[in-house]
Order: sequence, then C-alpha cells, then structure tokens
Amino acid sequence: MMKNTMKRELVPCEVCGYPVVRYEYGVCMKCDSCGWESGGENDKFEKEYHISYPMMVPLSRAREQYKQGIPFKATFEDFINGLSFYSEVAFTFGKINYGVCFRQDHSVLFYGDDAVKAYPTKDDFYAHAEIGGRLLKDIWDEVEAPRFM
Repeated sequence: MMKNTMKRELVPCEVCGYPVVRYEYGVCMKCDSCGWESGGENDKFEKEYHISYPMMVPLSRAREQYKQGIPFKATFEDFINGLSFYSEVAFTFGKINYGVCFRQDHSVLFYGDDAVKAYPTKDDFYAHAEIGGRLLKDIWDEVEAPRFM
C-alpha cells in the first residue's frame, strides 16, 4: 500500500478563521464552519481578476457576506469576471442548468434547455443575454449556483 506523502497543514479559513486543511500546492478543503472553498491564491485572484476560485465571489465580499450572515453569492459582474478568468462558467435558473463559454474567436456561447445563442463579444453577452425575454443581468438575484465548469 502506498502512503500519501502530500504535505498538508491546518490553516485558518480565509473568511471565518475556522481551521481548514491546506495542501502543499495551496488548495484548501471546504470550510466546515462557513462553507468557503479556497483555491489557495484568492488574494491574488481578487487583485487581478476580481474573483475567487472556486467560489467566484471576491474574498473581500465573501467576508462581508459572512459577517452579515448571508450565503456566498457571486454578482453578475463576478460571473462575467469569472468567465474572463476561466472561459467556462455555469449557473442554474428555474431548475435548468445553463453554460457560458468563450469560443475560439472569443465570442460567447450561451446554452441551456436546448437553446443555444452566440454573442459576438463578452460585452454583448453582458448587455443582451436573456432567458425567457428577461435580461440575465436583471434576473441575477433569482440565479442559483453560479460556478466554474
């Protein structure tokens, strides 16, 4: 039987301070206290991309959401920043899963519920993406589980 030789240590959660396991490559486990997950470089991700990984919510806002006792939730702008960072993001709306991804020409493909639409740019997607005739940016409070794919 092989032994797991990956180094790990207990560190405080970036949001609530509860002990979480961090592995030698920087990734932490999900915090059992507040539910935050860390990709290990969230200060850097927030400064460069205005997001966190894998939670998408910037670390500074996550701390505020935690203090207010509200669940972590990415804004529509965070979601767009996540798209720029990772190129593939998803969310759920009305029990339907939707995906958004950059294509090779950097246009944006938006799909879900057998509907597929391409937008020529990220800005066009931001301004015009809709579900059932309602702009995505206007219904974002009803969106669930914005995430990286």
